[in-house]
Amino acid sequence: MSKKILFAILLLAIVVGISYYRTSRQQDELSSEYQKGTATGRKDLAQVQKRTDSLKLELAETRAELTDSLRQIQAQREASVDSLSELLTVKDRQITQLSQRKPTRTAAKTAVKTDSTGLSGKHAQILAYYKKKMQALPADLSDYERRVAVNEVKDDVTRKFSITTSELDKICKSAKLTN
Repeated sequence: MSKKILFAILLLAIVVGISYYRTSRQQDELSSEYQKGTATGRKDLAQVQKRTDSLKLELAETRAELTDSLRQIQAQREASVDSLSELLTVKDRQITQLSQRKPTRTAAKTAVKTDSTGLSGKHAQILAYYKKKMQALPADLSDYERRVAVNEVKDDVTRKFSITTSELDKICKSAKLTN
């Protein structure tokens, strides 16, 4: 009986030893997995932080470029507004000058004779001068440059012949010219 008890105690000690060994191994494996996970997490975190920093830098550069671009566009628009303001000032002065001259000009209009084409001699001169100036414009102008150049030609014609822009438009329309 004592051998049986001794044998039972020995078996119990072996079972406890095996159980302790398994638990110890599981603990080591869990600890190892935890260390690997922590290392992987740190590595991933470092990569994410690096990517975040590079994106922040890229965003700052893009923001600076866009700000510069907006400043340039704003400067161009301000220049356009300034040039248009100057043009309006010039037109206002011309209107004022023409409105002061208008009574003398209407009397001169009635005395002008018409030729065989139905245009007065003065209208024919105006059209000839206008056509000459328009044909002298370069063909490679952009739409904006062409509009500005046409307005300058109109200003020149109106100053030279002491007429208003609307009168010039009527003369061109009666001669079937497009501006």
